Amino acid sequence: MKIYSNIILTVISMLLALFVFSCTDDGPTSPIDDPDDTEDPQFDFRQTTYSLDAVSNDGEVPGGVTATATFQELNDNQTLVALELENGSTESGLTHTAHIHENDAETGGDIIYFLGPIDGSEGSPGKSEYVVDASFDELIDFDGYINIHENNANLGVILGQGDIGSNTEADVVESELTPIENPQVKEYTLDANQSSGQLPDGAEAVATFQELTSSQTLVKLELVNGTTETELSHSAHIHFNNALEGGNIAYFLGPIDGLAASAGTSYAVVDESFDFLTDFDGYINIHESLSNLGNIVSQGNIGANEGLTTLRSASFTLSANSNAGSVPEGVNATATFWELNDEETVVTLTLDESTGASVAHNSHIHFNSAEDSGDIAYFLTPIDGTDPDATSARIIEESFDTLIEFDGYINIHESVENIGTIVSQGNIGSNADVQIELGLDAVDNPQSTTYDLSALSNDGEFFSNGVPGTAKFTEVTNNLTLVTLNLDTDGATGTAQSHPAHIHENSAEDGGDIVWFLGAIDAMDPDSRSSMLINESYNDLTDFNGYINVHESPTNLGAILSQGNIGSNAGSGDGGGGGGY
Repeated sequence: MKIYSNIILTVISMLLALFVFSCTDDGPTSPIDDPDDTEDPQFDFRQTTYSLDAVSNDGEVPGGVTATATFQELNDNQTLVALELENGSTESGLTHTAHIHENDAETGGDIIYFLGPIDGSEGSPGKSEYVVDASFDELIDFDGYINIHENNANLGVILGQGDIGSNTEADVVESELTPIENPQVKEYTLDANQSSGQLPDGAEAVATFQELTSSQTLVKLELVNGTTETELSHSAHIHFNNALEGGNIAYFLGPIDGLAASAGTSYAVVDESFDFLTDFDGYINIHESLSNLGNIVSQGNIGANEGLTTLRSASFTLSANSNAGSVPEGVNATATFWELNDEETVVTLTLDESTGASVAHNSHIHFNSAEDSGDIAYFLTPIDGTDPDATSARIIEESFDTLIEFDGYINIHESVENIGTIVSQGNIGSNADVQIELGLDAVDNPQSTTYDLSALSNDGEFFSNGVPGTAKFTEVTNNLTLVTLNLDTDGATGTAQSHPAHIHENSAEDGGDIVWFLGAIDAMDPDSRSSMLINESYNDLTDFNGYINVHESPTNLGAILSQGNIGSNAGSGDGGGGGGY
C-alpha cells in the first residue's frame, strides 16, 4: 500500500507542475509587463503643448482668444515657450502681454514667469516666443497656468487662459526643434533715439542673433538699462534697407514688456538661417508702442549694414535760369548737404556740366523761398567755370537738422562782377521736399595738417604784394580729403572777381600743371575762405609732390596772390592729428 501511495503522490505532483507550466507559457512575469510601471520614451529634445481657452470679456477683444502654448526644451536650464493664437493676429492695435502664474487658473496666483507679448497689429503673425530660465522638467511639473491679457494697461482683462504643468495632462513628444550644437552668435548695438514720447531720451539696446537650427535664428533684444518701467509694450521689427534711408518691415520681433518687474528683454524665432540674417540688408527699430510707432526709442543697423555710416545727407535740385550773361541758358545743378558732426555741415554744389566760362560762379544760401527772395544767409564756395568737375564745397557751422529745416533757397550767380545774373536757383530746407539718404562714412578721429601759403608779389590789378594764407587738409573718409583755403585779408578781398585756386604737381620752385581744382575764394566773402572735397586719401594727399597757387582772377591767372608747397615738398605743417574741420 505504501508503494501505491507514493506512486499516486508522484503522479499528482507531475500533474500540478504541468498545470502551472501551461498557465505561464508566455514566459515569466517581469516589471516590463506591468502597465502601471512603463518608462517614458527617450528623446534628445522634448516638447509639449497646452490649450488655452478663450475668455469672454468687456475689452477690445470681447470674444477672447483661443491659443496654444508650446514648451520646447532648449537645454538643461532653458525652455522656449511659444504662444500662438488660433485665428492669428487680433488686429486690435494692442500688444497682448502674457505670463505664467502660480497655482491653477481657478485658484489664481502671482506672475512667476514673463512670456513674450503678442503683437496685435494688422499683418503680425499672432504669436510670440520667449526663453524661460527654467528646465523643461521644471515647467511640465509646475503648478501653474497661463494668462494672455488685453495689454499692460488692462491686465484685468484676460483674453485667453489655461492650466499647465501639474494642473493638466499633456503628452510629451519629440521636439520639432533640435537646437544646433555650438551655435554662432552675433551682437549688434542699437542706439538710443530721442523722441517726443514717454521716453524722450530713448533706450540703448543690444540685439543678439543666435543660430538656432540650420534654418532658424533666435533674436534676443535687451535694453541695456533694463525695463523702461512703463505700462507700454515696445514693439520691434527688422526693416529692409538701412536706418537712415528707412524701409518697410521685413520681420516682426518680440515686443519688449515695459512693466517694472519685467527683464526688459524679448525673443523671436525668425525663420531664416543665421548666415542669411547676419548678411541681411536691414536695421532694427524698437518703438515706443503700437499706438506710437513714429516714436522710435532704439535703432541700429544689422547684417550687411553693420558699421554703415550714421551720418546723413540730403540733395536739392537747382534749376537752370535763363539770363543775358555768359551762360545765357543757365545750368542745372545739385546742392547736397552732408552731415559732418553735430555742429557742422558740408554743402557741395555740382553743375550738370561745366560752363566753360572764365569766371567763378559765386553762390549763396539766401533767406526765404526763391519766389519771395531774401538776403544772403550763408556764403558757399564759388564754382570755377573752367573746372571740368564743376563742383565746390563749403563747411557751414550749422547742424544738419538746422539746414534741412532752413527756410531758404540757393542762388548760383554768373560772377561777383555780375552778381545780378543768376545761372541756377532752387529752394532748400523747409521750402523743398527733403529725402534723407546715407551720408559720409567719416573717420572717427580725423587727421589734419595746415600748410602756410606765402604772399607773392605780382603784376596784377589788386594785391600786388600778394596775400598770405593757409591751406588746411583734413581727413574726412578713407578716400576723401577736405582742403580749406583761408586768405589773411581781415575781411572780403573786395575785388571784382573771385580768386581761383589749384593744386599743381611738383614744387613751387619747379612749377607744374594743375592736378586738382580747389574752391575759388569769393571776393565778397567776409571770411575769405573756400573748400573742396578731393577724392584722395589724406595720407596720399599729404604725401603728394605738389604746391598750391591762389590766383587773382580767372581772367588773370598769371597774377598769383598766394603760393605754398604741400605734401612731400613741405614740412609737417601742424603735425597732423589735430582733428576737427
